[in-house]
Amino acid sequence: MLRVDTNDANPASGQFRMSATGATVELIVDPADLTLRTEAVTAGLTKDQVLKNALLQFRADSNAPNFVISHIKLEYVETAPPTAYYEWNAGTALATFTDGSNQTVNGKIWTVRSGSSNITVDADGIKLGPNGMRLVIGTASTTDSTADTINAVDAQLDFSTKKKLSITYVNGTALTGNFQVQLNNSSTGGAGSPLGTASRIRTGALPNAAGTLELTIDPATFGNHASLANAYLMIRTDGTPSHTVTITRILIEDID
Repeated sequence: MLRVDTNDANPASGQFRMSATGATVELIVDPADLTLRTEAVTAGLTKDQVLKNALLQFRADSNAPNFVISHIKLEYVETAPPTAYYEWNAGTALATFTDGSNQTVNGKIWTVRSGSSNITVDADGIKLGPNGMRLVIGTASTTDSTADTINAVDAQLDFSTKKKLSITYVNGTALTGNFQVQLNNSSTGGAGSPLGTASRIRTGALPNAAGTLELTIDPATFGNHASLANAYLMIRTDGTPSHTVTITRILIEDID
């Protein structure tokens, strides 16, 4: 066995069992997989502090035969950052939207389904007013999907692999109603999608005046995932009184 930062016979974390004869055993030690004992947390220690002053223990169980270690090597392992699939940042104003109109933004179609009078995009960001403002990203279609629709004909986003959606906003607490994010659903009802009610991947008040919502979209969690290869997103505000939420960044990343 190999243990990280413990000589306890039965540690709660940091133990890696190895069993091989005449071979090289390779183990990846990822800090994210390790947890601190309650005593360490109570003492005010952080995981970063502990692992920057770490130790290794090699141990053979009492019933194990003798073995010989001929080589020990520690290497840095670089973790590749997520790959940006689609990104938009505030800074450039767009032409005025009308209901049903669309514009191509960073290679993807943005369409306003309703409430164009309360949706503007200026240098500060996307300003969404209340009462059902619907901004769709990834399709020019203005027709609601139905349960038997596989996808919109022109849908441009591919969520057939796992991705993370991040939406950065300001003026969030001004909205007293729901901030909704839907996948393959541009209607106001949860069932208006081949994904069914699961298409509404986020609803509820924004938690802070400013922040970033992070949503993991995993195709394995959807029943009709065939539609995710040709997908689109809808961002909708549904609240009163008439306050405006400003979105300053939209980022979609590929993740493992």
